[in-house]
Amino acid sequence: RLRTGLALLLALGGMIALTGQIQRPKLSDEVWTKRLVIADQAGKMRMGLSMSKEGPALLMWDEAGATRVSLAAGKDNSTLVLREGTGNVRLAAGKGGPALHLMDGSREQVRLAAQQGEPSLILYDEAGKPRARLRADKAAPALALYDRAGMERARLAAAEDGPALALYDEAGKGRARLTGGGQGPALTLWNAAGNARAGLAATQDEAALILRDEAGQERARLATDGKGPLLRLWDAEGYTATLGATELVTPATGATEKRPAASILLIDKDKKVLWKAPQ
Repeated sequence: RLRTGLALLLALGGMIALTGQIQRPKLSDEVWTKRLVIADQAGKMRMGLSMSKEGPALLMWDEAGATRVSLAAGKDNSTLVLREGTGNVRLAAGKGGPALHLMDGSREQVRLAAQQGEPSLILYDEAGKPRARLRADKAAPALALYDRAGMERARLAAAEDGPALALYDEAGKGRARLTGGGQGPALTLWNAAGNARAGLAATQDEAALILRDEAGQERARLATDGKGPLLRLWDAEGYTATLGATELVTPATGATEKRPAASILLIDKDKKVLWKAPQ
């Protein structure tokens, strides 16, 4: 028997030497199956390719059996998910457009999307609420910041008419706005009722600081233009005090008098001069 076994081995070795390789199974151009599973040397599933009603899917597992990679093509979207520990990365492409999601467990932390022609980047806090959003829509690119309650508190935008920075209170009402349009930079402050209380502007011909009462009526103006510096005060009854370069119009005659920067005018509610210096 030993001699017979040795003879068979020698014959097999001769066949390998003659052919140069062991004869392999015949290759097939196609393999038809609903599920394909690839296992490691220990017999654990490490990769699976399947077909369901939702569409094809490819899964990859680690040695502990946890899903590390999944690739699926559904009816409405396609997704690629990469997992590592408690975090995972999800890349999806649906009817609205592609989106990249960075997750911490079940909480979304970052979203980068290009949906409906509006690319955007969103950052979330530990509670999963959006805190910052950068987007470039058809109107203008804008950066918005939100508080923990989800209320927008600040917005920086670059519109066609100029850049703007807006600040909002906890109720979502605009309280400050800084713009830089074609007329020049301007800063406006509002009260809780939505009335403008202060404004600072610089145009090509004039720079001015304007203060208003709680009803939004102008009460003080500090300005300088081609005529010179000017400080003007109003009260609710219509009395006016002016310090600086201005023009004094006499109602009876319509005559105009140019006043120098070293000038003071006190005028009543009927536009009559109560006192002036110099005379």
